[in-house]
Amino acid sequence: RINPQDMAVDVPLSSTNAVDGLIMPGDNIALFITITEKNGQKVIEDFMNHVKVLAVNGSMTPPSAPMIGQSPNLIVAMTPSRIESLLFAEQNSSGFTAALESPHTKAQRPTPYGLNNLDTPVP
Repeated sequence: RINPQDMAVDVPLSSTNAVDGLIMPGDNIALFITITEKNGQKVIEDFMNHVKVLAVNGSMTPPSAPMIGQSPNLIVAMTPSRIESLLFAEQNSSGFTAALESPHTKAQRPTPYGLNNLDTPVP
């Protein structure tokens, strides 16, 4: 189910930032974060791409009914270093927004974030 070098971690989302319930187990998603610059301006940054969804709300099979309007809890697989970045961003941002990736996406992996990046986002 997951690669030998990967681990599983929860990504809690609200109903307004989870593609309205269309994310299913087996999908790949991109995660965006909302950060506040030193001047108080909010900025949305592409944070992680090609994130494999293992389960949605604890289920590894697609739901029998649409999950429109629900707040899903995604279980995703990634390397321990990506989990560290994810947890850091979760604690130092205003939250995540998930975008459903095309099976053929060619999106580049964003630069890893640290506290310095959260204070001064990359343009």
